[in-house]
Amino acid sequence: MLKRLLAILALICLLPALALGDEAPTVINLVADPTASWAFEQDAQILEVYFPPVIGADCCILRLGDQVLMVDAATPGQHARVAAALAFAGIDHVQTGFNTHPHDDHIGGFDILYQAASLDELIITFPQDANNNMRRTLRAMKEQGIPVQTAGDGDLLALGNARLEVIKRDVSWFSENDCSAMIRLDYGERSLLLTGDVDRDCQNNLLKTVPEKLDVDIFKYPHHGVRPAGWNFLEHMSPELAVITNTRSRVKDARKDAEKRGIATLFTAEGLVRLRTDGHIWVVDQMEINVE
Repeated sequence: MLKRLLAILALICLLPALALGDEAPTVINLVADPTASWAFEQDAQILEVYFPPVIGADCCILRLGDQVLMVDAATPGQHARVAAALAFAGIDHVQTGFNTHPHDDHIGGFDILYQAASLDELIITFPQDANNNMRRTLRAMKEQGIPVQTAGDGDLLALGNARLEVIKRDVSWFSENDCSAMIRLDYGERSLLLTGDVDRDCQNNLLKTVPEKLDVDIFKYPHHGVRPAGWNFLEHMSPELAVITNTRSRVKDARKDAEKRGIATLFTAEGLVRLRTDGHIWVVDQMEINVE
């Protein structure tokens, strides 16, 4: 009798571990495993996220239904890469452009976005006289008749029934990179963090003030991976995947640091990165596209 009771107790102790082992993965990474099986929920509306094959610059295109949001637009010199991504996705109209900070590798491409897609409005997160890049882009928007709005910390962006919150720290002694606007996206059970170029000062500030907003499935690595993110930042986030807007060879330290923590990495220099979610799983793939 005693042996039977002990066997039953052992089985009960094993049940949580068995359940965990059978738990479906959150991120289906088809780059790492092209044969992985997956299926979206029937009739679910799919949120799409595209990272064009830019190098050392940022651009992210989000689409849900007929609404499109573009976060940063790379440099004018990499416009062809952004245009190719838009063409691949079949997008020729962007409702909202959003600029994280006015460095040319983030804001410059908005000046000539009209060559690939029309734009309804541009949202900025820095003063209109922040620097020459900002002034140049605002002149271009005025010439094209595109209204400019301003957003700040805690503001929400429109994209169907997805929730996109702006996270921004305006600290007087922070660099422009550390004052980058971040965006946290939540869609159903899934989450994504776009980090702009935030460096260690901002990362530490966020860990102290809003740590709960940093816990996500996938994130865009800060500042193209030119400097590894803080170990505490990565440990707290515990994402499954990082998208790095650079070449693999330029960011060896960031790549090794992420992979040491079990974070898979994808590099936009190696092709268009596409993320799709029904609110329950992410499906990630990457493909080469024709950049003229």
